[in-house]
Amino acid sequence: MSRTSFSKPTSKRDDAIRLGKKLKNDLIFLAAKGLFFLAAKIPLSVGLRLGSAIGRAAFFVLRPDRTKVLRHLKIAFPDSDLAWRKQTGADSFRYLGRSFFELFHFDEILTNEGAYHNYVVMEGEENLKKAAVSGGGGLVVTGHIGNWELMAAWAGHRGYILHPVIRKLYDERIDHLLNDHRRRYKYPPIARGGGPEGFEEIVSVLQRGEFLGILMDQDTKVRGTFAPFLGPLAHTPTGPAYLAYALDTDAMVAYTHRRRDGGTLSA
Repeated sequence: MSRTSFSKPTSKRDDAIRLGKKLKNDLIFLAAKGLFFLAAKIPLSVGLRLGSAIGRAAFFVLRPDRTKVLRHLKIAFPDSDLAWRKQTGADSFRYLGRSFFELFHFDEILTNEGAYHNYVVMEGEENLKKAAVSGGGGLVVTGHIGNWELMAAWAGHRGYILHPVIRKLYDERIDHLLNDHRRRYKYPPIARGGGPEGFEEIVSVLQRGEFLGILMDQDTKVRGTFAPFLGPLAHTPTGPAYLAYALDTDAMVAYTHRRRDGGTLSA
C-alpha cells in the first residue's frame, strides 16, 4: 500500500511574505550589480576618496558598530584617550570604504606600474615562498586586515595560488558575482561547510602545492576554544590547527598593508 504525503497548505499571508522576500532579494541583487558596475567605471583615484568619505560617514551613522569599535579599541589600547579611539575608529571605516573600490581595480593595482606601483606589501611572504619552493603549499592564517581580498589577488599575481575559505551568502547570485571575480584574479574560493566533498577539496589544494587561506579573527559558530586575546578570553576557531596537524602541513601567518610611499595613498 502506497503512502500518500500531503503538503501543508499555504495561506495568502505566507505567499505575500515569500513574495516580499523575493522582491527584497531581487532589489538587493540589482543594487549590488549596479554598484559593482559603477565602482569599476569610477577612476580608482576618485573611488579612493569617495570610499574614504562614505566610510567615515558610516562610522558616525552606524551607532551600534561605532560603539563596538570604540569598546574594542579601549580593550586593545587601555591607555588611549577617547579622541584617539574615535579617530582610529573612523580611519578603519575609511579604509574599509576604500577597500570596496580597490576590489574593482585590481588590474591597475597589480601591474606594479604607473601611479599604483608598489601599492601594497605582504608581511610573511617569505613563508609562502619557502613553502612553495618545497612544493608543499600550506595554510595561510590571516584576518580581516587591510584589504584581504586584495591580499589574495596579490598572492595570485605573485604566483601563490591561494584558496580562501568563504561563507556562502544568502543570495547565490551575489555569491556568483564575487566568486567569478575571485577566480579571475587566481584566488578561487572554497565554501565553508561543504561536508566530505569540501574536505577532499582542501586536501587536493594542499596536494597540488597550493595554499588555503583562512580568516579566523571573527567569532563564528564553529568549533573553537576560548583563548586570551589582549586580556579577555576570545572564542578562537580550532579548525586551522586541526587541519595543520591532521594533514601534516605548514601553517603560516600573512597579511598585506598599503604602502604610504606607493600609489596615491593620501586619499
